[in-house]
Amino acid sequence: MKRLLYIILIFCCHLGLSAEGIKGDLVFKWVDVNNEGMRPFVLEEYEGVHDVTQLPMRLTIIPLGADVNIDSIKVAYSFESIAIDSDMQLAALANFNPLDLTVVTQTISCIRGENYLQLEWLPIVFDELEQRYRKITNVEYAVTMAKKQAVSILKSNKASLESSVLAQGKWVKIKVGETGVHKIPYSQLTSWGFSKPEAVNVFGNGGNMLPRSNTAFRHEDVVENAVLHSGNAIYFYAQGSTAWQYNSQRKMFEHRLHDYTDEAYYFLSEENGIGKRVALSDKMRDTFNAETNEFDSYHFYELENQNLLKSGIEWYGLRSDPGKTRTYSFNFENKTFDSDVKILTHVIARSNVNSYYETIVDGAVIQNINITKVDYGNQVGAFANEGIAFGTFSPINNAFDVNLKYNSSSNGASGWLSSICLNVKETIKVSDQLSFRNADLYGAGLSTRFYIDGVNSNVLLWDVSDCVEPREITIEDYAGVDGFTYLTDELCEFVVFDKSASLPQPQFEETLENQNIRALPVPDMLIVAHPLFEDEARRLATIHQEHSGLHSEIVFPYQIYNEFSSGSPDISAIRDYARYLYKKDAKFKYMLLFGDGSFDNRTNSEENTNYILTYQSDNSINIKNSYVTDDFFGCLDDNEGNNILYDKLDIGIGRFPVSDTEQAKVMVDKVDTYLNSSAVGPWKTKITFLADDGDSNLHMSQADGLSTQVYNDHPSFNHDKIYFDAYPITTTSSGDKYPDVNAEIKKCITDGTLLFNYTGHGSERQLAHENVLDITAIKSFTNMDRLPVFVTATCEFSRFDNFHETSAGEWVVLSSLGGGVSLLTTTRIAWSYENYQINKSFYKNIFQKTESGEKVRLGEVIMETKNAIGNSVNKLNFTLLGDPALQLIYPTGEINTKSINGVEDPEQREPIKALSIADVEGEILGSTSTNSEVSMVVYDKPITVKTLGNKGAVPFSYQVYQNQIYNGVLDTDGQHFLASFIVPKDIRYNVGEGRVSYYAFDESGREYFGADNEVLIGDVSDNPPHDTEGPTITMWLNDPSFVDGDITGSQPVLHAEFHDESGVNISGVGIGHDITLVIDDQRSLPKMLNSYYQSDKNSFKSGRLVYQLPQLAEGKHTLELKAWDNLNNSSVASLSFEVHLDGALKIENASVYPNPVEPGISTKIYFEHDAPNMLLDVTYAVYSLSGRLIEQYEIQQPAIGNAINPIEWTPGNLQKGLYILQCEIKSPENQIGRFSKKILVVR
Repeated sequence: MKRLLYIILIFCCHLGLSAEGIKGDLVFKWVDVNNEGMRPFVLEEYEGVHDVTQLPMRLTIIPLGADVNIDSIKVAYSFESIAIDSDMQLAALANFNPLDLTVVTQTISCIRGENYLQLEWLPIVFDELEQRYRKITNVEYAVTMAKKQAVSILKSNKASLESSVLAQGKWVKIKVGETGVHKIPYSQLTSWGFSKPEAVNVFGNGGNMLPRSNTAFRHEDVVENAVLHSGNAIYFYAQGSTAWQYNSQRKMFEHRLHDYTDEAYYFLSEENGIGKRVALSDKMRDTFNAETNEFDSYHFYELENQNLLKSGIEWYGLRSDPGKTRTYSFNFENKTFDSDVKILTHVIARSNVNSYYETIVDGAVIQNINITKVDYGNQVGAFANEGIAFGTFSPINNAFDVNLKYNSSSNGASGWLSSICLNVKETIKVSDQLSFRNADLYGAGLSTRFYIDGVNSNVLLWDVSDCVEPREITIEDYAGVDGFTYLTDELCEFVVFDKSASLPQPQFEETLENQNIRALPVPDMLIVAHPLFEDEARRLATIHQEHSGLHSEIVFPYQIYNEFSSGSPDISAIRDYARYLYKKDAKFKYMLLFGDGSFDNRTNSEENTNYILTYQSDNSINIKNSYVTDDFFGCLDDNEGNNILYDKLDIGIGRFPVSDTEQAKVMVDKVDTYLNSSAVGPWKTKITFLADDGDSNLHMSQADGLSTQVYNDHPSFNHDKIYFDAYPITTTSSGDKYPDVNAEIKKCITDGTLLFNYTGHGSERQLAHENVLDITAIKSFTNMDRLPVFVTATCEFSRFDNFHETSAGEWVVLSSLGGGVSLLTTTRIAWSYENYQINKSFYKNIFQKTESGEKVRLGEVIMETKNAIGNSVNKLNFTLLGDPALQLIYPTGEINTKSINGVEDPEQREPIKALSIADVEGEILGSTSTNSEVSMVVYDKPITVKTLGNKGAVPFSYQVYQNQIYNGVLDTDGQHFLASFIVPKDIRYNVGEGRVSYYAFDESGREYFGADNEVLIGDVSDNPPHDTEGPTITMWLNDPSFVDGDITGSQPVLHAEFHDESGVNISGVGIGHDITLVIDDQRSLPKMLNSYYQSDKNSFKSGRLVYQLPQLAEGKHTLELKAWDNLNNSSVASLSFEVHLDGALKIENASVYPNPVEPGISTKIYFEHDAPNMLLDVTYAVYSLSGRLIEQYEIQQPAIGNAINPIEWTPGNLQKGLYILQCEIKSPENQIGRFSKKILVVR
């Protein structure tokens, strides 16, 4: 069946000049679904999932450029479809609404000034004629458009204001808690440091929230307000933080609390002399066509007491059980006799049956607010549902109570009030002051006469419709009745006040230092840092400047608020400053939010970690649709800001979720170490894919799909696959466990991996139900010199905005001993299919290069990754916890295979055969070095691994390069190298393509890598070598001085050296021919150590391994190590030892450098020990020669084998002379070692 449809996209724009066309097609490859755990509709390729139906979607993104007349765009498409006959699929469609199945949804987006047409294709249609659903199999589309004169958004909207008024002069910041006229006596101004109170002026923009829309009006800077100086005081109109907006449908005013503050802020200055004063309004009239003595009065009740999900911007009041009635009192003192009260009530409830609220006034029920039930068993849907009711009532008295009673037949139900808002007509009557307005009396050409009661000689009347520019209105006497006649062609806001009354006075906030962040040069990266973290933010900026020339600027949130939101905390102010920089210069590409955020953006307490504000979703009661995202700060083009789902990122955003200076130092240390002192080695070429079990093998399938994608696009990288179901499962009292998976993860992180990618279930505390990686494990990692970037496509692993606990994902980047340098991660519930699309998009972008050939930075990667995904909440749940300016440290140089057994042409090469001597020659491209070192691994053909099918699952099959033929290190002449080795007897003899993996570094620090995936391996040599002797094995624990029977700690490190003329067999192909370690004669549980073996440099005949033993009990133990040579001759070596948990820690080779030392100059402390790879507690102290303690420090330091990373010590204010440095080292097993060194202090 083929259908042809036309869609016209209507947007506001001028007509174009020339027509252009774009044509394309899409194929929808449907997967046969027969597993119960899978979704009913699955496509082989898809770019998103529909939020309502959860159907897979295809996405087409078409660049339009900035010169396209959007109004002219027309899209035509046709499609072919097939009938749906699967019972499972038809059953799923029974719950669908055909109206939700729009074939294509189109939006226009803008990315860095360039327009894009985004088409989201939903591949299920409802055929009206056949009255049945069909699956689309392919779509053809044509887009036509016209051009207009090219104008770059980045250039057309250049920031105009180059300097802030706060840049010069004395400034005092004040705050107010309500809307209305405020009074500041001159005596108060004098106490605040002003010498000329009569010349003090007021600046500010009102206290309402900034609009989210980028193009909505806002003041560019704090503006001067018109004020009144009278009677040794300033009178000025202040707009508080609560906004009121007229709803023309309900014909009532509705309130909106500020999301980030309860106060509004203003600024005082005397620098410019006599400033703006309240002038007479030009809208006073003599004639009128309406008159009134009434105004629209309003009150509200809203208590922001609870955020039920710890997510979202909405907060609610006190909880009510079924049958509970709560009372809220209101008083409209001057209510007119015949005026009804309008009431808007907003409530929520959590009940597994339908429930309702009754609104009761004067004993009568005036509202029944029905609330739909929720499913308690649904862990991802509605936690509560809302009810909103509007109505009117006539109270008996002007003061009355509104009673809210919650009703549910479910005892476990709960209800919460969001807000009550009331409007009523009152008489205009002056007390101290009165703000008033009348929504019934405005319109084109309308003049209204207002009558005011209670006027005296001290009463003034202002038009405050423009809150920064009040206008005075003359009060007239109309035959004994006071009032005024005014042009009300628009809705006006007035305030009438008595100067002699007790008017509110603002509070002193602070004396400002001059600031002018607008004048800062446009940086590559903006760091918005809480002042607590200033030193570390500046250190980070220096690191980037020195490493790559990246220019950063540091600003504090309060500086942004002062210039962009009149001093009030506001997320839009941060976004507006980023937009200001973006419009000034397109070089601005990254923003780092240096400080933790909180779901509670308003509370200021030591417990709450709202250092940098967070964008919270409007929804706070639906788990699936409630989120936190930093994307808001990076959507900077016009027409963005109002709908974050549809907006596109223009800069890369990252966040350091730090809540104290120590955490800040850790994260900056990690960036510094990563960029400048990471260990060299092949770990930088490895990507680890970790995959959960269950769900019909979905997670393993997705992880393997990612691996295949990377392998095809970037074949030089090595892959480590840790799929849960490939390992034995253990059932414990606390649930199912994968201990071998835990061990593999620890080994992977310790050895190093460039990227660590997880696919599967997760929570704030751990990965997977089996707890394969939890907070304890993360905090135990000691890999500071081999930090990976983590990618966790899971649920809320990194919920950074819950200040009640630090999530596991946060600990990945906050742990001072290791973990990760950065983390692309989820902060809320996320969905597997959508996560997969994010993951695929990430790997499409992470290894791209810029136009200048540089590696892309993480911020760009995240920006491109998200911009390629459809309009879904799920992508907003992904956040970069890390530095957006960071570049991955994979090698930049290339290595190729030059020849195999002397043959350069791959088409002419013979296979590498078992028992032959293989010569592999390689070349390092572009190297000018004369001295470099190459690591080379030769793999047999990939094998197919079939998982175990734990928990009754269907086994999953995947391929890995597992069997190593050779693993060695070679010297080079700078460009060329040659490896010779005997090929093990234990290979698979069928001829096929194996793999050679290369990594190299030279003395300049440059690194290289490459891979050859076409090397033929198989068959057996006709002339094998003759050898009947097994390898010689020498082994010891911890250090070479070990003697059989020695005492060790509970986790000693095994060192073994091997030699054999034929080389050691590490292929893992022959049954029983592995390097194995048997502990305490447990022969059924041997440790396979093939992967720990590495040949010695330039020799395949000798090699070594290092392996840390598992935790052992106190007492005597034995080890038996067995190895085979490449001709399958074996040898065995053994040793015995005794574990003591309370013995002394052996300390050797302790030193202090430099020595002599200088106060304030960094000094390093070194030592070796016999507690390998453990976290050591180190106390070091400086004593005078007489024994007086001068300085003392305590730190934790991870051991790297039997050494440590140098302890950095900066001596304090020590006088010249000789001192004693004493160190005490304590292991986790309470073993203690000590050493002392004399140090000479010079100045």
